Amino acid sequence: MIYPELCGFLFAVACSPDPIPETEWFPLIFNSETPCFADDSEAAQVRSGVGELYNGIRRGIDNEAPCMPSGCDILEPPVENFQEEAPLAHWARGFIDGHEWLSEIWEACVAGEVDEELGSVLMVLFFFADRELAEKLSHDLITDEVGIEQLAEMVVDNFPGAMARYAAIGQLIAGEIML
Repeated sequence: MIYPELCGFLFAVACSPDPIPETEWFPLIFNSETPCFADDSEAAQVRSGVGELYNGIRRGIDNEAPCMPSGCDILEPPVENFQEEAPLAHWARGFIDGHEWLSEIWEACVAGEVDEELGSVLMVLFFFADRELAEKLSHDLITDEVGIEQLAEMVVDNFPGAMARYAAIGQLIAGEIML
């Protein structure tokens, strides 16, 4: 995974209703292949850096203020975030990978109104992963009067709130599981 993709993946993992040990998610960032490090020192540096990134994302969630890490910039105009190399497009793809990896946990815990809200939040967080899918959503869910450019602007405006709500839903469920 490249950096923005890793950030999206770690956000999904950090928001999981069921805590996931590092030993389970860390291999996934290397596509379950053994990473090739020059030596043990480099391996320790990478593990430490990824751990620091995860902990920073986790702190934002715990403080009810999740945000995009630096280097995961949202481009202007918002429609530019569909570009192949746009950081937000990579973040969204990493987030999808993480959420889909954890989908059984979410499905086992979410029902009713919360499921509908989660679906809406996911549409925002997945939006920039694939322009074709976003255009289909735009056509299916919104009148033809709203173009992809306007929808992209609306999604960017709602992105911080969607991140916060996704994290809050995970925390809410985690609290219910612990009871």
